[in-house]
Amino acid sequence: GDLTSGEILEQMVHANRILAKEALQEQQPDENHNNNNTQPKKHKKKHDVVRNVVFMGMGEPLNNYDNVVEACRCLIDRKRWNLGYGKVTVSTVGVTPRIRDLTRDLPEVCLALSLHAPNQESRSKIVPAAKAYKIEG
Repeated sequence: GDLTSGEILEQMVHANRILAKEALQEQQPDENHNNNNTQPKKHKKKHDVVRNVVFMGMGEPLNNYDNVVEACRCLIDRKRWNLGYGKVTVSTVGVTPRIRDLTRDLPEVCLALSLHAPNQESRSKIVPAAKAYKIEG
């Protein structure tokens, strides 16, 4: 089934936790050095957080439109994740009616078209959904 907006956002929580944990481990003193004069390495950089999100590889995002839109709104909301405009991208095989909806509902979100192949015949073999949304006239 489709992911809920909460399940989509939980992936962000998980990714940010992993990055924070890695940053914390980098800041720990090296346990192999028992010399009391050894100072822990100081990193000027604060821990990284996810800065860009691409909706792809989880089924066709535009076929899960309401949940994807809600998750995108949370990601770009200044009081929540505060990802800058243009930092969230939705990739699609070309669900034309929903492309129009997305550009109207969320002009702050980027759109990527996944072609998968150089022509419609090859594309239809690779991506079954591409049969309904042709790239050639």
